[in-house]
Amino acid sequence: MAMKRVYTVNDDFFERIDTPQKAYWLGFFLADGNMLIEKGCSYRLGFGLKIDDQPHLEKLKMALDSNYPIKSYQTYSCEIYWRSKKMFEDLLRLGLVPRKSYGYEIPELDELLVPHFVRGIFDGDGNIYHKGKAVKVEISGTPKLCEWLLLVTRTCLGVGGGIRKRSKVNDSWQLQGRCQGILFRDWIYRDAVTFLGRKKDVFDALED
Repeated sequence: MAMKRVYTVNDDFFERIDTPQKAYWLGFFLADGNMLIEKGCSYRLGFGLKIDDQPHLEKLKMALDSNYPIKSYQTYSCEIYWRSKKMFEDLLRLGLVPRKSYGYEIPELDELLVPHFVRGIFDGDGNIYHKGKAVKVEISGTPKLCEWLLLVTRTCLGVGGGIRKRSKVNDSWQLQGRCQGILFRDWIYRDAVTFLGRKKDVFDALED
């Protein structure tokens, strides 16, 4: 007789990326998620964020229809991890890998879902710097991801942008200037429901 699961999660969440919400969390997972294979072939997935971002993990729990607990550690960090072989395999099929620094594939998505996917990546591994009239948007990632971001933003937004080498396995895609920052902001947040509030607040401070 199979044991009943104490904690549950929607194992099929990433089976098909067909909604803005799924595209967003796929991007967030690509940027900041963890995929682990532990002893006994246990497939573990999850996130560790700073404590101020705990409400974002609550949004993730709701999206995944999960009752796995969010754990917090003093005033520094919080995390949520769950077990799902099916979800692990779906993420592998979509191009994600356990050791992201050594490369992953960019999943093919409907063009209407691309801005939501990019917003997820930005919330996981991106930053916006705004001081006076100076604006810089950047996303760190593999050379393949940065080349893809350069292509998709040029195609969809007509903006320039560039890539800066950070290490042997990590680059940084960048946009500079208020006008380009506003174009990028309006693109990734159009019809957005899920986002990291503290980063959107900085974008919202840009003058149109």
